[in-house]
Amino acid sequence: MTRPSKRPSARPSTRRRLAALAALALLFAGCGDDPEPKMPPSSDPSPSTTTTPSRTADAAVEPTLPPEAKGNDEAAAEAFIRYYWSLANYVQATGHVKAFREVALPSCVTCSRSADYFERSYRKGGYLRGGEYSITRVKVDPGAEGAGVRSFVAEVSLTSAPSTERATASASPIEHDATNQSIVMSLLSSGSGFKVASWEGK
Repeated sequence: MTRPSKRPSARPSTRRRLAALAALALLFAGCGDDPEPKMPPSSDPSPSTTTTPSRTADAAVEPTLPPEAKGNDEAAAEAFIRYYWSLANYVQATGHVKAFREVALPSCVTCSRSADYFERSYRKGGYLRGGEYSITRVKVDPGAEGAGVRSFVAEVSLTSAPSTERATASASPIEHDATNQSIVMSLLSSGSGFKVASWEGK
């Protein structure tokens, strides 16, 4: 997974308002221009001589959507965000991306590129060991609302554990250090539940 890049930020209220309006538009646009690649690995990589993966993939269990995430308010949005990042951990450990794709809009470029990367990597004999994300802070604000759809914008602080990544069976393993990251996520909620519209580094 790639590390979110640092970007100049607008005033928080302006950024949240614009992101919320953009999220509503994305529901109907079905496209996006976010250049961010796959979900980040932790930090700048360094070559490693480690060649034996752990049994993380064998032990991983796909998380299920908690009841708390089935509402339509800020508390439900926070529960959904925590579920999303538990799915991200599962994808990193297994390469199984079906549920991860289902909770994001096609317009979330970062989401789809993350899924594509790990699906392809595991198919080619690659893996990621470690690198689990933990959420240390979530702040959810309501955004625009219309046509039965509500939007939310969340500021999320994450830590990621050290990891070892191997892109393919023939590639050399790469070590990643632990990191702290801050991202902004845009969510949409309708009768069918929450979807991730976008996320990017602050």
